[in-house]
Amino acid sequence: MKKIFLFLFISSLISCDSDNPEEIIPIDQTAIYKIIFDANWTAQTRPTNYPANAHFSLMVGVTHNEQNILFTKGLLASAGIESMAETGATEILTSEIDAKIVSSKALEYKIGNIINGDGIDEITLNASVDFPLFSWVTMLAPSPDWFVANSNIPLIVNNVWVEQIELDVVLFDAGTDSGTDFTSPNDFTNFKEPIFLISEPPLGNGLTVNLAVGKISITKQ
Repeated sequence: MKKIFLFLFISSLISCDSDNPEEIIPIDQTAIYKIIFDANWTAQTRPTNYPANAHFSLMVGVTHNEQNILFTKGLLASAGIESMAETGATEILTSEIDAKIVSSKALEYKIGNIINGDGIDEITLNASVDFPLFSWVTMLAPSPDWFVANSNIPLIVNNVWVEQIELDVVLFDAGTDSGTDFTSPNDFTNFKEPIFLISEPPLGNGLTVNLAVGKISITKQ
């Protein structure tokens, strides 16, 4: 009789678990994502004051677990973001990311290529359940300190790896240079401003942020 009771008890547990398959099917611990930046910054899409030599600097993408690993809107830019946004250089920024990797706040980063206003660039990154966020940045050039980015994109939703995401890219001012036009001379400011969304001309209309400089797509491999 005891053996029959034990069998029925175990069977009931198995039956209960099978009613919730998401609780017994573990998520893969790692995933690989292809990130494609499809740039669309041309004289046709941006006729106002469109500069000569319009381009985007080297893309830097990173998988991580800590929020706002590259920058935080409303706070001051790091030295790495300042250098990237003003000159397109990535050395200081990647050294900051290296420190995040050492402290287990980021998994890895990749550096892409320059895009001349209109074109496509791609990188491939590893992600894991411990590092399920993606962020990236690139300078919009020429400009005083303007950059394009998307931050804290979740790659796991409801315990499932996201298959594909497509987003408009977002334009930011790093707050480190007081120039107001694409080709403004370097205007060092003693009082840096917090990073903010660009809404004023020549990239915005003064009322809303204009996002027509490209899209970012993130696809699980």
